[in-house]
Amino acid sequence: MQPEPPSIFDQDFLQERYVRRSKLLPLALKIYVWVFLFLGIKYMYNIFDFYRLVLTSWGDDPSQDWLRMVVGLLSLTIGVVIFLSNLLILLERKYAIVFAVVVTGLSIIASTAGMVQNLASGHTPARYIVTELFWTLIKIPYIILLLKIKQPWERSAVPGNHAGQGD
Repeated sequence: MQPEPPSIFDQDFLQERYVRRSKLLPLALKIYVWVFLFLGIKYMYNIFDFYRLVLTSWGDDPSQDWLRMVVGLLSLTIGVVIFLSNLLILLERKYAIVFAVVVTGLSIIASTAGMVQNLASGHTPARYIVTELFWTLIKIPYIILLLKIKQPWERSAVPGNHAGQGD
């Protein structure tokens, strides 16, 4: 007897059609994802130091409590969003690339605005400006790499999900 040719309804046939999204990531992009994942954790950790600094520099003025809370929540949110955008790439979610591009683009805009404001004030140490400029310039190739794999990423499916459902 001859073996039957594979049918489109066979599980083996479907498994051959899947491309793991993680296989689409070049090594440089994998390194970026892991670096920015840990950077998001670092931002969340640094919020406590920043918040302590804000508390000591603003004194005990109760009228500043709302501002302290806004600054603290905004800083924590930035760290969580950076961490989450890179975690979704590692989890191979369908729209993770778009989310990471938007988050990184917004962080570039925010960093640039912060640098311009700090340069205008004249009270910011040069070390801070150089560090911010470094991280801002590092994000540009990251966005380029993300945009290069965006279409193949969205077209591919994760094994175990039929027709890309559940992404």
